[in-house]
Amino acid sequence: TTVSQPGRAEAIPSTADILAREEARARVVEAVLALEEPLRTTLVLRFLEDLPPRVVAARMHVPVETVRTRTRRGLELLRANLDHSFGAREHWLAALVPWTRHSPAPLGLTLAAMSIPAKLAVSTAALALLAWFLWPQEAAPAVATPSSAKHAEPAGESRDVVSAGLTAATSPASQAREIVAEPSGQQSSLAEPTGALRVRVRSPNNPHALDTSVSDYVVRVVPGALENPDLCALEAATDQAGVARFEAVPVGEARVTVDRNFAPPSTVTVVAGVETELEIRVGHGFDIAGLVTDEAGRPVAGAGIWLGKSPELAHGTRVARSAADGSFRLRGILHANLGARAPGYRPSQIAYFFGAPQGEVSAHLVLRAGSGELRGSVTDLSGQPVPGAVVRVGSPGPTDRNANQDLDEDWGTLARTDEEGDFHVTGLNPGPCPLLVRCAGLALLRGEVEVPAGGSASFTGVLLPEAALAGHVRDDLGAPVSGALVRVGQEEGPFRASARTRTDGSFRVGALEPGRTLSAWIEDAPGSARTEFPSEVGRTAQWEAVLEALGEIRGRVLDERGAPLARWGVYLDDQAPGLLEPDEHGMTTEANGSFLFARVHDRLHQLSLNAPGAGFVLSLARTNVRPSPDELVLRVSDAMIPSARIVGTFLDEAGRPLPTAQILPWATGSPGAGFESCDPRTGRFELGPYPAGPMQLIFRAPGRGTLVRGPHALAPGETWDVGEVRLEPEGRLRVRLVPAGLEPDESLDLVLEPFLEPFEGTGSERLSPPLAPHAYTLHVSGGEFEQLALAFAIESGVETVLDVPLRRGWRTRVVVRAPDSIPLGRLLVHLPSGTLEDFLWHRERESFVETLRLPAGTFAVEATAGALRAAGTLVVEPVDRDEPALVLTLE
Repeated sequence: TTVSQPGRAEAIPSTADILAREEARARVVEAVLALEEPLRTTLVLRFLEDLPPRVVAARMHVPVETVRTRTRRGLELLRANLDHSFGAREHWLAALVPWTRHSPAPLGLTLAAMSIPAKLAVSTAALALLAWFLWPQEAAPAVATPSSAKHAEPAGESRDVVSAGLTAATSPASQAREIVAEPSGQQSSLAEPTGALRVRVRSPNNPHALDTSVSDYVVRVVPGALENPDLCALEAATDQAGVARFEAVPVGEARVTVDRNFAPPSTVTVVAGVETELEIRVGHGFDIAGLVTDEAGRPVAGAGIWLGKSPELAHGTRVARSAADGSFRLRGILHANLGARAPGYRPSQIAYFFGAPQGEVSAHLVLRAGSGELRGSVTDLSGQPVPGAVVRVGSPGPTDRNANQDLDEDWGTLARTDEEGDFHVTGLNPGPCPLLVRCAGLALLRGEVEVPAGGSASFTGVLLPEAALAGHVRDDLGAPVSGALVRVGQEEGPFRASARTRTDGSFRVGALEPGRTLSAWIEDAPGSARTEFPSEVGRTAQWEAVLEALGEIRGRVLDERGAPLARWGVYLDDQAPGLLEPDEHGMTTEANGSFLFARVHDRLHQLSLNAPGAGFVLSLARTNVRPSPDELVLRVSDAMIPSARIVGTFLDEAGRPLPTAQILPWATGSPGAGFESCDPRTGRFELGPYPAGPMQLIFRAPGRGTLVRGPHALAPGETWDVGEVRLEPEGRLRVRLVPAGLEPDESLDLVLEPFLEPFEGTGSERLSPPLAPHAYTLHVSGGEFEQLALAFAIESGVETVLDVPLRRGWRTRVVVRAPDSIPLGRLLVHLPSGTLEDFLWHRERESFVETLRLPAGTFAVEATAGALRAAGTLVVEPVDRDEPALVLTLE
């Protein structure tokens, strides 16, 4: 594709034109030489010698991002000086535009012995290249056009080559490395001095001596750059001594995380020219003994094993490679999402693993046939290669964060462009493949390319001049706010756009995606603000953010006698659902029982209390709490101080322990349950202490179904011994959806009680996951469908078939009035098909509000919350109603 540039006249200029241009060109050269160091040398090396940024960085002994920053600042100053000198930009542009017809290339040894002024005076190439970068950025169009591939077209190669921006030829491609277990090469654009960082990872088993069990952990360092710190992240793997080293970390505060550690990031201050040391202790974990095979069961050697704390494995880390026999081993895993990738194969499913501390879990990852590959190149608008750009090929991974199932969804991977701006990614799912490309100082690029099965696709991406957001953050009194975090957009990983405000409250977030309306908001500040703005190529949008004042919720947690309760979990949530900026915070009480939430919107909230070690089991909840200068005193009754325990043994049908077993203690009135595990050698478990109250135990073995014991009313100080719980051969449920007025669609949800993985399939027949022999309830809801509760039983080794009629249900609201101390309750509607049970989550001041879809008729209704009860009769008419059909008061 040939793109003509404005102002490129082909007519022969007159003598007067030539003299005027030569005079203007001399003034441009003078403006370059008038720049202060190190900006002058940076521009000379970059544009006169035509050296790529990495070579300039090596010559000047600075990080490559420093070169890019100096280049940007030098060009900005040069534009400003030339505008001032000529009076109008078109005048000095006219002096440079004719030279852009020459191909920008270095003059080599011809210029080697010349002085800098002499070189600039004779180098038309230097002025041509400079003209590209000094051209008004706001005039740059954003287009998407097909382009010819840089590479020869092999047999079977896809010609769906995508180019975003203006196309230009670049040098031959070479493979780019994956981002894993080594520094990324990206440095902070503002922190020029660097220091070294030495991170030692220690396990609780061996906190002092040499411990080889913490080798090959991936340590991630996010420097404290003011602008886009996640784009500057560094990664390295620990050695046999558990040490990861980073040689060139920008000075200042940095956040450090370990791939297998779920604790909050550690912070460290890096000092220029000094090696700073940091020690991180990781928790007890289990080992994974894994195997990677193809679909025929043949081992695959050299496959990359990717680990993520969420199913978005494209932003995870590669933690191992399979051996010649396809095996791999991981140590110290707390819980993880795993996947495998290898050239020539589609990636495996994403599998979730949980196990008992110091146990061992088996993993089998299957690579699938039919993959494609992608060769790409990234340039800037002048056709220069862009090295070090981050490229995400494929989707980040499943957005469903339910980590208790194998996720058969596409997940991509990250690569970086090499010195020539090229990248190569293999092992891709065929079909439409999304891409995301980002580099500091240039606009984010979003594209898509069709990847052929068994073939290769090509991609040429042109990064346009960056879109950015800049401005100041001030509080409600007009004072600048330092250290506030400005977030833009919803991308994560290295594509997460953010910046910290400086001491004067100023900020800048660059490398944004142009051509869209983006959201921006403020975090980590004594107030809140949000805006939307159109992002445009080469333009910096302005936002002078004024923070809405936020309040405080402070209080103390005491027992019945007024003694403080230390280390209790206090959780703050909004009572109203679906807010753009929800208040969701958690902390532990101090030694005197005090807590403080400092950034809270002026609206209704709920406070929940959890005792140390009690998981999600609540001891107290207080609703309708607003910010106030007054201290809130929360008193926990003796009965709700944890004192009850649960013990037993969980085994398979042959009496063997289950190292992957999960036990979920679920208390009535609690928002959820945390995973507990068994002793991997005996299957024995000892849980608690818990507060008194009704409790269920949910036993889960991945792929083997779920068992339930209880509910059991725990008394204060009781030890509930559930005895030996054994799995039996599982069965399944096949649901046949029978249209009786409505056809099944995506809005229809099938949920099994208790708490199981979703069904397979989306059509008129759906199959449950493996189910342990037990009595269950199937809940049917969604869209306009009538809500159903259908009881059934699973027998060992048998597939049970259940026909479900699909009819329209009428919108019906039920209001349950409850005291402030009740966090949630349960609503029971006795239907002909069975008892419909629903948690009451949505609270409006003194009441819970639940909207149901029910058939026309008269139904008995109960509401419960702890020892409180209410009952009534619900009359449903064949019409949707927004006003309450029934109001109950818990007593």
